[in-house]
Amino acid sequence: MSAVNPKILLVSSVRPLDRSAGEVILYRHFAKWPDVELTVAALDGETSDLGRIVDVTDRGSVSRVLNRGLKRVSRTRLVKFSNAARMYVGAEHSDRKLREAAEAVRPDLILTVAHGELWWPALKLAKTSGIPLATIYHDWWPDYEDRHGVVHRSLDARFRRLYAGSDLVFCVSEDMRAELGPHPNARLLYPMTADRVATDPPPAAGTPVVVYAGNLSGTYGRMILRLAEAMTGTARFKLRLFGPTPDWPAETVQKMTDAGIYEGLKKSGELTDALNAADVLLVATSFEAREERLMRTNFPSKLVEYCRFGRPILMWGPEYGSGIRWARQRDAAVVVEQPEPSAVVTALNDLLEDAGRRQGIGAAALAGFQALFDPAELQQKFIDGIRAVIGDSTWAGRAAGRMAK
Repeated sequence: MSAVNPKILLVSSVRPLDRSAGEVILYRHFAKWPDVELTVAALDGETSDLGRIVDVTDRGSVSRVLNRGLKRVSRTRLVKFSNAARMYVGAEHSDRKLREAAEAVRPDLILTVAHGELWWPALKLAKTSGIPLATIYHDWWPDYEDRHGVVHRSLDARFRRLYAGSDLVFCVSEDMRAELGPHPNARLLYPMTADRVATDPPPAAGTPVVVYAGNLSGTYGRMILRLAEAMTGTARFKLRLFGPTPDWPAETVQKMTDAGIYEGLKKSGELTDALNAADVLLVATSFEAREERLMRTNFPSKLVEYCRFGRPILMWGPEYGSGIRWARQRDAAVVVEQPEPSAVVTALNDLLEDAGRRQGIGAAALAGFQALFDPAELQQKFIDGIRAVIGDSTWAGRAAGRMAK
């Protein structure tokens, strides 16, 4: 291992992209680590904004053909069947190409994110090569999609095996670490934001602007759409939505776009301007019973992102959500624990009538950012954790021996 230029092979469905959620978090970590040599294992058509791409697609595999068909089925009422079948079919990668990539790169570390399809191949590659494995746990992936019970239990078991088989684990919350259980090298690492911005004065008088930036599909998409419809026709607020194309009906997406409500997916610089100009920033977490563990163990990256602006935050979700509990402890947001959109509208009305309350929760959010979410400190934890693993000469010796075979 080079002390100056560590080599990392990323085998992950989440890649460094300056877009949203886990992708932009990974992008920020590597953008601020200029001396790392990053190689990204990617499937056909996938891109990365950082690092060198190596294609590991198995173009002649049966699994590739089956996966493409199953992805189409996932958009029908047979979604649970599709989700189950895709787990057993596996990713469209080639184990041989992954091994060849590892032999060519000779990485000091394999990194994966426990989300999507490539974390299991990453674990297998680490085991066969002897290269240490670091895993980032941002959410409880087995609960992310609706699956049949036996399939869910099998995936959950694999998810925990990944944890046990990783030499280094970054957990997004204390609740994630507690749910996964004891591990000799599991570390807390909150989602990393961009640097704190110098916030402008509060927005000028006019129609107050409420901004939501994030996932607009699935549970979150349904929640936000219901809220947008509840706010339609009122001149009291202007709602602005940013994120990937929602899974709403095409005519609904077009209607929200034409109304200036849905504004698409923005790069971080453009999004920063929109967030900094908001009167209120909105975080939504799921009320669905099957997603309770998902909400307990993750930590909303939107909440961390919003705190750096010192703007008032409104959190809409159940009391057991990790972000909700954090905000309540610090009085860093207005919290709405009722699933009805009307409760959010009422809370917004009350908040916009109380300038002192807005100032207080904005200041508390910023203080929370400075205490726990400082990007420089989070980046140092990320680098220190990796260097501590790859700096152990026993790993280097074991990896070199196996790769030579």
